[in-house]
Amino acid sequence: MSKVRRISPTRATGASTAVGKAPPLDLLQAAADIIAALPDAVVVTGTDRRVLAANATGAELLGWALNDVVGQAIAEHVPPGERAHVAAREDKVLAGEPQRYETRIVNHRTNEERDTSSNPRPTRS
Repeated sequence: MSKVRRISPTRATGASTAVGKAPPLDLLQAAADIIAALPDAVVVTGTDRRVLAANATGAELLGWALNDVVGQAIAEHVPPGERAHVAAREDKVLAGEPQRYETRIVNHRTNEERDTSSNPRPTRS
């Protein structure tokens, strides 16, 4: 004798409304979304001193389209007379020491120099 499973008329047969596990959070996308939403220029560089991410204001400051700024060497946007100073500060950040300093940035498209404040922080690996 086979058993037949009967569906109760009070039981819904549509999509489950039970609270399940949320899809995993894409942390890189979440970070990119936060950076994009900030009104100030944000440029994130890696240990190779190339741009990993930027928001529209940061890309504009450097003179690049947002889609083209990733991978650009940040040293190319620092006037030659400032490069040793900036490199020394970046070395301290890479050693785990937060920094805050003023420097100048060169716009890739216009060659205009602008004073900027930099506030780099080491990241966790």
